Amino acid sequence: MKFRRFSVVLASGLLAALLSPAVSANEQPHPFAGQRVARVMTRNMYFGADLTPVITAPTPQAFVAAATVGYLQAQATNFPERIAAMADEIAENQPMLVGLQEVTTWRTGPAFDPNPATTVTADFLAMLLTDLEARGASYAALAVVPGFDAEVPTGLGIDVRLSVADVLLARTDLKTADFKFENVQTGTYAAALTFPTVVGPIAFPRQWASVDVKIRGKQFRFITTHLEAFSQYHRVAQAAELLAGPTVTDLPTVMVGDFNAEPDTAGDAAALLIGAGFADTWAVAMPGVAGFTCCQAADVANPTPTLSERIDLVFARDGEFQVLGADLVGEAAGDRTASGLWPSDHAGVVVTLQIPD
Repeated sequence: MKFRRFSVVLASGLLAALLSPAVSANEQPHPFAGQRVARVMTRNMYFGADLTPVITAPTPQAFVAAATVGYLQAQATNFPERIAAMADEIAENQPMLVGLQEVTTWRTGPAFDPNPATTVTADFLAMLLTDLEARGASYAALAVVPGFDAEVPTGLGIDVRLSVADVLLARTDLKTADFKFENVQTGTYAAALTFPTVVGPIAFPRQWASVDVKIRGKQFRFITTHLEAFSQYHRVAQAAELLAGPTVTDLPTVMVGDFNAEPDTAGDAAALLIGAGFADTWAVAMPGVAGFTCCQAADVANPTPTLSERIDLVFARDGEFQVLGADLVGEAAGDRTASGLWPSDHAGVVVTLQIPD
């Protein structure tokens, strides 16, 4: 097992360009009609496989077999088709800001080569941005925060490398008078889970990204994150780091992400955030509506939805926003792709907020 970590990549040149006055700004749409309204979205893109059999394999031979099955399972989820469906969701809803989780790059390389695998077989972010552009939706990545990155041998005569990141997307077609941003920040949680396996320890770092946004003169902070799925202890510790880190600001604050905890589970991460003064916007906008976001089958080919948990959440600090509406995307039978696949094993959440004067 080869495990690698990479430094944070910030699109600094792109950010500077986006902060500059836009060419033909007077010709751009003016969507807010005098109100400070922000639509935000969280979307787990799903890398395509269940890693549990790999992590728990009892022998090196079983580890290689499980890695082979996992890689083939992921490829069978038809990345281009699923990502096109998620691009449709974003283009239709036009969120100003999107928090993306499990933004994946799959690579292959020669078997047992000590050098990192470099042949890209799927780049989710590049594919998504290309699909959005084809739909006339203008978005750019303000931050790409690398997380899990591991390479394993398979029974296919190749090594396979899985790299997963969190990404913060923003619209780029709005007038700077209506929408501009600064102070992009990122971080990796000190609380990080490591699994012992038969081929050595595998670390699962988790991370966050934030940006300060101004809409018609009113600022707020937008944070996206993906908390630990396999350990409540680590997940709660990561939520505590959020409360001691990027949420420490005088700005109104919105947090989105896959929190891997339901809001009504006492002692878990979501409840900790609510107890610290963050409102669960789905509960505000859709009281009594389940709003399940997780999870479809690992192969995303189940014919009927199997969502039974609400862990993809949008939080807004109490009293700082008015929740105008909330919706799910990718959860209905009609959202499946042409070959009958769900866009992801999660549903996405879109929330519309107004910042009071």
